[in-house]
Amino acid sequence: MVLLKKMLIGKRLIVFGTGTTAAQWYEQLTHTGIHVDCFTDNNSQKWMDEFQKRPIISPGQLQVEHDVIIIASEYEDEIAEQLERIGFVLHENCLKHSYILNYTADMEYCWNTASTVNVTNISSIHDIHAVDTIHVEVNHGNYHFLGQSPNNISRYQYPSFMIPQQTYPSDNINVYKLKRGITVGTNGSVLTEQKQLIREFSSYNTLALNVWDAQRINMDVIKDKYIANLDYTVAVTTTQWGGINYYHWMMEELPRFYLLSFCTENIDYYISNYRMRLFQKQTLEYLGIPLQKIIRSSDAYAIQASQLVVPYSPAYDSGYIPQWVCDFLKQLFNPLLQLNEYHYHKYIYIARGNAHNRKVENEQEVIQYLEQADFKIIYLEHYSVQEQVNIFYNAEVIVAPHGAGLTNLVFCRKETKVLEIFQPMYAPIMFRNICENQQLAYHCAVGERTDFDFMEHMDVFANEKNIRINMQDIKAFVSLYM
Repeated sequence: MVLLKKMLIGKRLIVFGTGTTAAQWYEQLTHTGIHVDCFTDNNSQKWMDEFQKRPIISPGQLQVEHDVIIIASEYEDEIAEQLERIGFVLHENCLKHSYILNYTADMEYCWNTASTVNVTNISSIHDIHAVDTIHVEVNHGNYHFLGQSPNNISRYQYPSFMIPQQTYPSDNINVYKLKRGITVGTNGSVLTEQKQLIREFSSYNTLALNVWDAQRINMDVIKDKYIANLDYTVAVTTTQWGGINYYHWMMEELPRFYLLSFCTENIDYYISNYRMRLFQKQTLEYLGIPLQKIIRSSDAYAIQASQLVVPYSPAYDSGYIPQWVCDFLKQLFNPLLQLNEYHYHKYIYIARGNAHNRKVENEQEVIQYLEQADFKIIYLEHYSVQEQVNIFYNAEVIVAPHGAGLTNLVFCRKETKVLEIFQPMYAPIMFRNICENQQLAYHCAVGERTDFDFMEHMDVFANEKNIRINMQDIKAFVSLYM
């Protein structure tokens, strides 16, 4: 590992990218006392403009002898190849942001360390010896509802619910302490000091062609990674999709912070899939977790701690929602809950107007009808977590296409009426599960087909297909309760 500040001595620092990732890294670099001279971007329309009050220059203006580039973009590999073609050297003056380890008051570039991850075998946590264990008593609830037919509004089609490939979650919830334990990847894979990979903490959720499996292991994320050594007690909370998705953060990663509250050890740092998103900042604030104690997880390198504290990961049972997770979230946000019929609305529709995928093709038609039926149209991206919590707490009737915003169903009052709308190829159970746990009146409907193309590639994701809502289903549901 090399201190980033040492790599920048006598050099001009330029960030490649002008999007969300670049803005986040600019904030972190500035907070660490590292000066960013300017930005660069392949979009020529941005040249001669400013970003974060810094000039944006053309890549053609970069100087191999004088510049160090930090690639702050999701297209790290492609941009690195572009820079190498003009003479920059990867990991010397061409740096990938995923290799930057940020902790204490410094940043280190984790590359070419003395040791790497080489997996000796894959074991269950129950077969690992010399591991200190803290048992946490929780209420898991049951999953008997899966054998029952939900209230299906659609007249001619029944949703093909995606039941997770794994068995029901175990009642045995523990926090484990491993001396010289290793963690790697945004999914939080965990190895012992002897490089034994622990199965329950190394799952890599897969979802393709309607197959949902939360207990696969992706060795490409684990093996041959450089190991950064930290002489601290470090806890692992990171989960694979917690950095980009509200549902996975709230239901899979945030509960791991809760389980750590049962640990008597003083936690120096948390390895988290924290990507500086507003909902992440706000929820960590509610939990009382200082942001300076967060280390961002990465698929680029591993971290070995003097002591690694690893709580049970709900991501291992992804798709199922244990009762204790709902109870924890309800308790965490309970002080924020307030009924206010003048400020909030009884009838709401959760729109997907700004969604990147699974868009509602006839959403304007849906909105026009529901507004006439006295529904409030809600775009959740415009609201803080506290406001979202109260929007759902005050609601009595909710209509929504399947999406992460329905995580907030956990804050609804009993008997709230819910209509979840699926596209025909993608119908997960998690929000039906939440409704069962919270005693809500759950209904579902299946939209019309929008895609008839033949799919032969395994990288075609069913959850990305658009939805066309059947207006007759909407009207049938509304007529039941209004």
